[in-house]
Amino acid sequence: MSLSLALDAALSGLITAQRQTALTSRNIANASTPGYTRKEADLVSQTIQGEGRGVMVADVVRKVDTMLQQDVRRESGLSAELQTKADGLAAFTTAIGQPDEERSLSSQIAKLSQAFQSLGESPENAVIQHSVIGAAQGVARSLNQLAGAVREQRQAADQGIAGSVASINQSLDDLANINKQLSTVGGGGRDVTDLLDQRDKLLDSLSNELGITSLTRGDGQIMVLTQGGTTLLDGTKVNHLSFSTTTTIGASSAYNAGAGPLSGVTVNGLDISPGSGYPGAIRSGRLAGEFALRDTILPQAQAQIDELASTLADGFQRADATVGAGQSGLFTDNGAFHDRTDPAQVTGLSERITVNALVDPDQGGSLWRIRDGIQAAAPGAPGDATQVRAFLGVFDETVNYSAGAGLSTSARIGSYATEFVGYQDNQRAAFQDRATYQGSITDTLSTQRTNLEGVNIDDEMQKMLMFEQTYNASAKVIQAVRDMMDKLMDL
Repeated sequence: MSLSLALDAALSGLITAQRQTALTSRNIANASTPGYTRKEADLVSQTIQGEGRGVMVADVVRKVDTMLQQDVRRESGLSAELQTKADGLAAFTTAIGQPDEERSLSSQIAKLSQAFQSLGESPENAVIQHSVIGAAQGVARSLNQLAGAVREQRQAADQGIAGSVASINQSLDDLANINKQLSTVGGGGRDVTDLLDQRDKLLDSLSNELGITSLTRGDGQIMVLTQGGTTLLDGTKVNHLSFSTTTTIGASSAYNAGAGPLSGVTVNGLDISPGSGYPGAIRSGRLAGEFALRDTILPQAQAQIDELASTLADGFQRADATVGAGQSGLFTDNGAFHDRTDPAQVTGLSERITVNALVDPDQGGSLWRIRDGIQAAAPGAPGDATQVRAFLGVFDETVNYSAGAGLSTSARIGSYATEFVGYQDNQRAAFQDRATYQGSITDTLSTQRTNLEGVNIDDEMQKMLMFEQTYNASAKVIQAVRDMMDKLMDL
């Protein structure tokens, strides 16, 4: 009886060593596979009717730390949000340029001021008059281009939201499929660790798109919720996100929860967009960054350039002695008079601002009007610079600006333009710095996670040698038992 127990124990040692060797081989083969976690055999003493019968593999386990995983996902979501904001602003500030670049708005305004100064010294000079018109057109064109850049980046953010929603929905469907497989095979004693690796990889991807919380149920399936508690996945039931892209986003296009014109993200009809005010709303991730760009950061930039456009149109209307009530000055609202006191007229003016056709020879206008007044009925004295000096006063005037634009509430127009350019670049740099810092936190945690979950080939090779020794020892025990039984048979 003792020999049979020894044989059983030795056989169990052989079988266990084989399984451990197979696991180690699997670890080595997947050492560079993204998302793969190191697998180990959970060994227990095998007993039958109270007697020890060797060893057995109770389960195959993954070396993971669920708390560390949650930390990595939380921090990576914040990192993705900040980097999305930084990238969006980088594209916009490239269009703006630096204050000292000729293409920047501040440089264009300074160029217009200098052109008027030259005209004040030689008001009769047609070449200089023409250069003033060209400089004014440069300012209007710069404002139009900036408004176009805002519109383009808001459109890109809207498309980014749609792409993120599609990615999230696909990940949720894939997770539901894994939950279904786990419910089918998880209770049958089969090794599901590779399936759990796939699940973790999907959760990692999902956390980059929006902040999530995941909970594991007793049957091994998971629930996925937003950080605010909105259920996205429960077992195999998926609550898909819904979003409608907007074909054209204008300066006045704004997101209002449930009212449009810009769409929010909904789950079962409930708006969970960051600005919805709902407690279970999205709080982080690339999705939150795209919403911030579309609905907050870029609309603020639009308000700033609209303030500049409004100040120009209003200032040159007030400075022009020939302009009557309801008449436009040097700068027009698409050819019409601009009322700075009407917020509806200020919004989007940077898209519509143009130089008055009355001073543009290419549109049938007359150059002399830039000297004598835009609405002048006839040319004045060629050497009279009175109106030109009044125009120059626009650049020296301290004007009040809307506090909602986020810049100074009182400044000269040139200073406000320089502040606008600097503000946007500083905001981009601040987001990039924060994204870099947040990225370093994420990288540190990810490294800790990799060190814990990943495969170290040197360690695995050492284990392989140990398993080989265990296998050889068990084989020798079997050989010894066989020799002993042969001796008994010879008696």
